[in-house]
Amino acid sequence: MLTRSKAGIFKKKAFLTTSPTIPQTFKQALVDQNWRATMDVKFQALLRNNIWTLVHHPPIVTLSDANGSLNSNTIQTTALNTIKHAWLPKLDVQNAFLNRELQEQVLMTQPPGFENHQTPDSVYCLNKALYGLKHASRAWFTKLIHYLITKGFQCSRANSSPFFQYSVIDMLLLLIYVDDILITGSNPSHVSSFIFDPSSPFALRDLGNLHNFLGVEVIQQSSTLHLNQCRYIQQFLKRNNMLNTKLANTPGALGKQLSTADGEFLSDASLYKSTVGALSYWKGILQHLKGASSHGLLFQASPSLTLQGYINADWASYPDDCRSTGGYCLFLGPNLISWSSTKQKVVSRSSVELEYRALASLTAEIVWVQAILKVLCISQTTPLLVWCDNKSTTALAANFVFHACSKHIKLDLHFIRDKVFQNDLHIQYTASTDQVADIFTKNIPSS
Repeated sequence: MLTRSKAGIFKKKAFLTTSPTIPQTFKQALVDQNWRATMDVKFQALLRNNIWTLVHHPPIVTLSDANGSLNSNTIQTTALNTIKHAWLPKLDVQNAFLNRELQEQVLMTQPPGFENHQTPDSVYCLNKALYGLKHASRAWFTKLIHYLITKGFQCSRANSSPFFQYSVIDMLLLLIYVDDILITGSNPSHVSSFIFDPSSPFALRDLGNLHNFLGVEVIQQSSTLHLNQCRYIQQFLKRNNMLNTKLANTPGALGKQLSTADGEFLSDASLYKSTVGALSYWKGILQHLKGASSHGLLFQASPSLTLQGYINADWASYPDDCRSTGGYCLFLGPNLISWSSTKQKVVSRSSVELEYRALASLTAEIVWVQAILKVLCISQTTPLLVWCDNKSTTALAANFVFHACSKHIKLDLHFIRDKVFQNDLHIQYTASTDQVADIFTKNIPSS
């Protein structure tokens, strides 16, 4: 009988192509031609920028010993060990850390594989900041701030990363993380003039539309932004050999409370790491991540920029110390912009006290967010609504009478009541079935 295999007829197969293996150590990178070529380019950039001066080993300074330990007189760094992450923000500052002169003397051993063979015992005296140096980030950021201020930018006191530039006709916004910059504005020509400013002391590189920033993937559409960490989750599952695991609708078991008293002590403490991978709750999280890897935050264009918050708490959710879990979420229009799920630091005597402490945490977050929005010229004209499913908590916030049962939470009490009295905050009751913040305090069903 003539079969397809005998006739040489086979079904086409799709093979998965993967990126080259990423070296895990500096020595592995040195023997890889692609990585070595990249490091050579970086090394030549260091030489062109006069980053260091080769000097004889000072007798009063002791560099690291054979074990790599350092003493108080030594700052040692490896020049080429840090390879820049392949993030794709809007802008990138080329060789950012090399733009700032150092104010103190820093000595560095010659990088392995890039030694000067004529003077192998000499060391580098750094003239400018360098990647991996403790001083580098601050030195670079200080120079960048001074430049932006001369260009008319302002920095918010609430957050040092965003910078704003206003004029009568337009606005320019920058978000800075080390040497990666996101930029947007009301006038595209104004944005372009900033990027390609010939008077800029920095070499800015335009990386096009935003697709990835700090490990977060960005999908842009006409009126929405979708943020997710799909690629990061897939890599995480691969490291834990869970790519083929079954899916789970929720990250944890419903109604399950973990305690340090459960289970038995391990006879060999070194088995802990391998045992953790077999725990049911750990597998449950990974199984949930696999099914939800493409889920993320959706930001929609909206005419409404009103802040609205939700608070919730799970009383005595930790059986070992009877402490509780408090959570909140904050929306700007329809968009979730801030959230928290935290084990509280003190034991709450009642569910009212517990939710009141969660309310205080949300109120502090609201004050911070409002400070940022104020710089963006976004003001709240009406009292901010906070939804709580505990009627006693809402009554306590609105009642300006002193109660003996709440005297031990006096600071939080006055902080919240002050905001309510100033008409900045309005606490409203909502049914537990409508409580959005419920997912931040306990495991709940997916339906």
